[in-house]
Amino acid sequence: MLSGAVAKGAFQAGVLEQIASARIPIARIVAASAGAMNGAAFAAGVRYGRIDLAADVIIETWLRDATWLRFLRPSLVGLLRGGVSSTRAVADVVLDGLARIAPTSPLPAPVADIALQMVVAPLLGTSSARGSEMAIEGDTTFEYVTGFEGAAFDSDEGRRRLVTAVTASAAFPLLFAPVEIEGLGPCVDGGAVNNAPVSVGLDSPEVTRVIVVTDSPRRVRDDEPPRGLDIVGRLAEMLVNERLFRDLAQSRKANEKLARIEGLADKWGLSPEQRAELVAALGWRAVELVQIRPERPLDGTAFSGLHDRDLRARYIDQGREAAARVLERL
Repeated sequence: MLSGAVAKGAFQAGVLEQIASARIPIARIVAASAGAMNGAAFAAGVRYGRIDLAADVIIETWLRDATWLRFLRPSLVGLLRGGVSSTRAVADVVLDGLARIAPTSPLPAPVADIALQMVVAPLLGTSSARGSEMAIEGDTTFEYVTGFEGAAFDSDEGRRRLVTAVTASAAFPLLFAPVEIEGLGPCVDGGAVNNAPVSVGLDSPEVTRVIVVTDSPRRVRDDEPPRGLDIVGRLAEMLVNERLFRDLAQSRKANEKLARIEGLADKWGLSPEQRAELVAALGWRAVELVQIRPERPLDGTAFSGLHDRDLRARYIDQGREAAARVLERL
């Protein structure tokens, strides 16, 4: 799970480099906003067995391209559509990264399946957030999860559709114009509705381990309360961290309930088949949660790194350090 983080998404680049080095198998990537950009490149690396190259490309992209000058293309058309800039430059950066990892001509042989899910926020709303099982007639949600399988990386057309979803997920409101997605209409940054989509990964019944990668530390409390414009930044952190807190707590509670069920199953002398049937009926399953987060808040605001290459480099190093601390215990 790769959260949204704007310029602090560089932290994820360091984490992904360590995950690649540790050769941890990845079957699904769930992401939002800046995490969607990182996730698309890493998924391509998984698809073609080039995760080391993908990690290098992600790091180089953050160091070289993650700037206001590179991403923003102010235009009157963009302003009329609701943003200072179009997302064309963002799309170009993502497409270029995919082409460097695996050019389509000639296309390298795929070596692994990979699922990529990205959160977008449709401005018109939708009745189904994650497929038909989530649809509630008459209700509207502004969270939608786009889904792509590994084959989407194998053609130019598939990549264009995928990159459209990436840019929509990363289209920070008002800064970038909404991105049109077929069947959904104009969409903006998925981080606006679910910046740390742990729950999306937990919805997949085959998932047994979720690696949560986010730039927010577990402890964010300061000795002094925020003042002035800092309150706006703190409100954004509250919205992100509170949902992440709830999703993680929900999974922990499910694990605790399963442990109690196992104890009762032993007491009642249930067979393995009866245990499995009972757990399936309750809709619970054990999921290992692995959190890779900085020990302290990263320096600067979400946007500071867009004009400071050295700061982005520090974020990458902090991601490497955080991942090394956690991955050695797996």
